[in-house]
Amino acid sequence: MKKLITVLTLLLITASPAFAGLKEGAEAYLKGDYKTALKEFQPVAQLGSPIAQYAIGDMYFNGFGVKKNYAEAYKWYRKAAKHGLAEAQYNLGYMYDNGLGKAKDHKKAVMWYRRAAMQGYASAQNSLGIIYFEGRKAPKSYSKAFKWFSKAAKQGVAESQFNLGLMYQRGYGVKKDYTKSAGWFRKAAYQGHTDAQRALGAAYAIGYGVEKDFVLAYTWLDVVNSKQDSKKIKEIMDDLKGAMTPAQLTEAERLSRKFRAKKKESIWRTMSPFDTPGK
Repeated sequence: MKKLITVLTLLLITASPAFAGLKEGAEAYLKGDYKTALKEFQPVAQLGSPIAQYAIGDMYFNGFGVKKNYAEAYKWYRKAAKHGLAEAQYNLGYMYDNGLGKAKDHKKAVMWYRRAAMQGYASAQNSLGIIYFEGRKAPKSYSKAFKWFSKAAKQGVAESQFNLGLMYQRGYGVKKDYTKSAGWFRKAAYQGHTDAQRALGAAYAIGYGVEKDFVLAYTWLDVVNSKQDSKKIKEIMDDLKGAMTPAQLTEAERLSRKFRAKKKESIWRTMSPFDTPGK
């Protein structure tokens, strides 16, 4: 959904008269006037506009202005995908992967994910990484998983960043490297990825890949604890409290509050209050 809005916004900036009605459809869609958007998109889609085809598919997939219909969404996504639109190719892969509008078919899911991934579509790259990492929908291959996670991680996909951290931590397909592991955990943690925050907190508590720092360990674990009630996390935090001075605990709680106050991923991604380790 977010990707489609970006595409339509760019369309308004660069619109050409090649497909009359496309701009009007985009304007209506962005305003939430889906009935008008559908009316404007349909003739343009019939003429072969992949953006209009994709937009109609998205409307049927989500039930925007129409009754939700996965089969109809599939039909329009496929038209756009055949024109090479990476977003539509990814969505076809997702539908085959999850049995939406079509029976589950992991081979076709991988095929469409790959087509989108080869165009640099980050979500598809992440999906391929997961498939090869788990080995349930395609033969397990840590080298392929690492390849696709790396591509997606460089584009800022938090899940891929976390998974790279995990692979470096455990030596899956790569030589163990705790420093690189902590680095990838940190990137994902700044985006609000809970598992990465937990892993980074543990790394600071133990000193794996980073200098041991109980302030930062407590901070990250407190952030995690604010999102999920975990007895294990609380036990570790209690142990850390016993090894910290009152001043250190106050600083850790301050940093945790600062992070918890920032809910938007864009803020998580850009802020780095931990440049100076706690003393």
